[in-house]
Amino acid sequence: MNKSEFEVLSQIIKTNKHPYTQRDISKQTIISLGNINRIINKLKEKSFIDNMYNITLNGIKVMSQY
Repeated sequence: MNKSEFEVLSQIIKTNKHPYTQRDISKQTIISLGNINRIINKLKEKSFIDNMYNITLNGIKVMSQY
């Protein structure tokens, strides 16, 4: 997991707000909206989050290392 992926996943865990938009994440992390979209797709591919931006068991496991 790279730094940007870590920041986005951390923000999703911290906020725990639904519905949570990519724009919300962008504002909180200061990562551009376009990059947020790319990062979200990577996190979904890695099964760290689901389609509703909920952290999955895989996401919990990877974040527990930090």
